[in-house]
Amino acid sequence: TGAAKFIRENPLFDGRGCRVAIFDTGVDPGVAGLQVTSDGRPKIIDVVDCTGSGDVDTSEEREIDSATNTVTGLSGRTLQLGHWKIPTNKVRLGLKRAFEIFPGGLKGRIKKERKTEFDEKHHKAVTEAQRALSEWEASHKSPSEVERREKKDLEAVIEALSEAYEQYADPGPVWDCVVFHDGSKWRAVVDTESTGCSCS
Repeated sequence: TGAAKFIRENPLFDGRGCRVAIFDTGVDPGVAGLQVTSDGRPKIIDVVDCTGSGDVDTSEEREIDSATNTVTGLSGRTLQLGHWKIPTNKVRLGLKRAFEIFPGGLKGRIKKERKTEFDEKHHKAVTEAQRALSEWEASHKSPSEVERREKKDLEAVIEALSEAYEQYADPGPVWDCVVFHDGSKWRAVVDTESTGCSCS
């Protein structure tokens, strides 16, 4: 097509300085090619969901703990509200499953990454539980009735870990959403890190 030759001859003709709006479905904003422009700036500056899949029910209203400037989100996490000014001392809360709005490609990639992380942690837990059982057996050649109960407890841990692996299901990241009026405009904050600390 001559595209590579054109870029070599015109290295600055790469779209820098231009903004482009694209209407599309199934866009994966997490792919490598959409991260940084040729001059080092973020390639995507905004994403607008017009499908309704990003809608969040924020009918739940709660008061802020004035002493700590926190509120308990619908996920159960404590949300630190940081520097925001909220005259009413009340916020509206919502909850959103990220997999409901992620396109298929991104959802699949994140599921794979999370499963890999789960496998590593699960393998470590099983290894530690099996080691504990082996060490117990080596140090209890003639266990008493009470001691045999200890062994059953160790075996139960291994069994529970096995069942957890068989029943593994990933609901995906769950984000707390906070909506409030700062006295002049409505603001919405989403804890996309799921840490409770990104509302600052």
